[in-house]
Amino acid sequence: MLSLTYVRAGKLQAGFSVSKKVGNAVTRNRVKRRLRECFRLRMHTLKNGFYVFVARPEAADATYEQLDQAMNSLLKSQNLYRDV
Repeated sequence: MLSLTYVRAGKLQAGFSVSKKVGNAVTRNRVKRRLRECFRLRMHTLKNGFYVFVARPEAADATYEQLDQAMNSLLKSQNLYRDV
């Protein structure tokens, strides 16, 4: 549903890519809004760097909770949460 590209850097920035394969403009914007909110809520717990999330076509039918869970599992699998 999601893929993540991460590059270590001095500051924290995020980008969200949702292609036309995901759906029409309304659907793509809804997916981007949900992804931005998922990211915003966990920004303070992440390591600095550039994050690029790419939504796959399955993201069009996903709920907010499913997108949030997918993002969380991607970040955990790449060990991108700060050690607290």
